[in-house]
Amino acid sequence: MSATIEVMSTWTIPQAFAARRESVSGDAGKQWIESLPATVESLQACWGLSVDGEPMHGEKGLVLPVTRDSEQLVLKVSWQDPSTVGEAAALRIWQGNGAVKLYEHDDE
Repeated sequence: MSATIEVMSTWTIPQAFAARRESVSGDAGKQWIESLPATVESLQACWGLSVDGEPMHGEKGLVLPVTRDSEQLVLKVSWQDPSTVGEAAALRIWQGNGAVKLYEHDDE
């Protein structure tokens, strides 16, 4: 079972999320989980975000409440596979109509 990964004392990767990703995706999943803190930090710096709450997750994505200036947003970092690859494109097309509004996207 995966250990809890503490990130800059502001948020923690949920153990159930890490364990599930590792059990489904093996070493690739473990490496991805281990890379999440650096990925989140990089995206925070790039987009001017501050983590503002406890992380949530689904099967393939970590979701962090964030703020940019005074605006409340969420940052979602997803495991990339055929079921998630088109998610950002769909959100961009919908422009917040019936779904969350996509403000930024990074393919990596």
